[in-house]
Amino acid sequence: MGTNPDNYDAVVYYFTKIPECPWGGRADFPEDGNRVILNGSSSLLTLAHEFGHHLGLGHAGTQFCVDNFHNPVPLYGPLEARCTQHEYGNPYTAMGSVEGAGGPLGYSASELNQLGWNVVTQTISAGDPTVTKILTRLDVNLPGSTQALRLVDGVRTLWVEFQANPGSSFGALLVSVEEPSLAHASHVAPFLLDMTPLDGDAARDPLVSGTSQELPVAQAWTNPLGNMTITLNGVDGINASVTVQSVPGPVPDPGPAPGPAPDPGPTTVVVPDVTSETIPTATSELTAAGLVGGTVRTTINCEDINRVVSQSPVAGVHLPPGGTVDLTQGIPPRGGCGIPQ
Repeated sequence: MGTNPDNYDAVVYYFTKIPECPWGGRADFPEDGNRVILNGSSSLLTLAHEFGHHLGLGHAGTQFCVDNFHNPVPLYGPLEARCTQHEYGNPYTAMGSVEGAGGPLGYSASELNQLGWNVVTQTISAGDPTVTKILTRLDVNLPGSTQALRLVDGVRTLWVEFQANPGSSFGALLVSVEEPSLAHASHVAPFLLDMTPLDGDAARDPLVSGTSQELPVAQAWTNPLGNMTITLNGVDGINASVTVQSVPGPVPDPGPAPGPAPDPGPTTVVVPDVTSETIPTATSELTAAGLVGGTVRTTINCEDINRVVSQSPVAGVHLPPGGTVDLTQGIPPRGGCGIPQ
């Protein structure tokens, strides 16, 4: 009695499970308060997850992307058009494991770096000389070892780390990209990349399996949003040999998967003439052409009421697929159009 919660950095509230609340735990970010709430869950995973939030960590997810040929690839740009994210998809950190799915109690290299905790990191920037490093698993502390690489390359920062692969005696080389956390916009979270996206297994759903989320041995991957290539030379149960180098010039499109080449579709689309059409008809014609109807504006026009008076860009202009065409619709004046005598 008489205890003031405001005197503590963190206060854990535990109560028996309330079925109406579908979550197992909640926590304040440090700028929001000091509460850690456990809804009937006393597991160490839940506690590590919620305390991670209280320390300032966001959720750690998985990112799936497709290239211009709609083949799955680890990363592509623009992210908003080519990639989808699963907020809890990273099974290698307590900030990503879905409740009930198990997973480690620790945090990833980028999360440990955010917290200022003990992780030996080397930063490599695009244009630096080629580097070959031996990465040690995060849960193994070897004197003089390197546990993570932070790659500053292009518009995104990548993290390369070596973690224990759940269910296996061997480790996995993981590559993640820093993104704003879906859980809290002001916090950065690591989104794990699927480094074997063409293997055709069921692991496309990160809730089902995490087996497709490591870079295969003896294979290289080039960041399509930058100029750095990562090669996994070899791996054992504790260490991984990794080579990082910058490639000259722009990175080429990785191209389609082996086999018959899919139709890449047109590189540009000719804008059709949709003037004099109704807005629904004009929108349908734009969609059929591979374009998108944009902003609809209005103008006083008694000759083309509820029809497209003008469009921007005009008919005949070439746009990339998915380009936007704005429309202007004719409407009568407030007093109505006069009746000819």
